[in-house]
Amino acid sequence: MDEKNNKIAYICNGYAKCSMEPGCFMREDPLCKSDWCCHHTLDPKFAATPLCDNPEDYPERFVHYPDGENIKYYELMDGETV
Repeated sequence: MDEKNNKIAYICNGYAKCSMEPGCFMREDPLCKSDWCCHHTLDPKFAATPLCDNPEDYPERFVHYPDGENIKYYELMDGETV
């Protein structure tokens, strides 16, 4: 599955092509403490967690968002709640 067709935002291992871009959690130089910090990737090759074929069956791990006729999923980080 390629990044454009993936409907799951996995927790990122930090090595996706956007690594070290502004907002990436791998950067050590955020502009300020309130800067948005990205911890997710749409590219499953860089998922820090095991891939999942049926995220709808794991509501404790994934939140779903309707997007037109599609449903997208966002993987929750440890301690993160909806």
